[in-house]
Amino acid sequence: MRLETMTPAHVRRAVDLYLRHAFAPRSSVEPRITSADLAGASTMEQLFARFELAPRDQADGFLRYTLRL
Repeated sequence: MRLETMTPAHVRRAVDLYLRHAFAPRSSVEPRITSADLAGASTMEQLFARFELAPRDQADGFLRYTLRL
């Protein structure tokens, strides 16, 4: 999919799928961002800006997983 045709809904769906596989239920490590954090963004610019607001001081135990858009 080309970035020009991608919508915030596509990115939220990708984040949901990523979180489902990257974080085990009842894991002690919390994700930096969830799709709920991205709710309400109606443009890709607004959505990407929310990624910048995500806290970066989390434990790095989950860095082996990568989400590529």
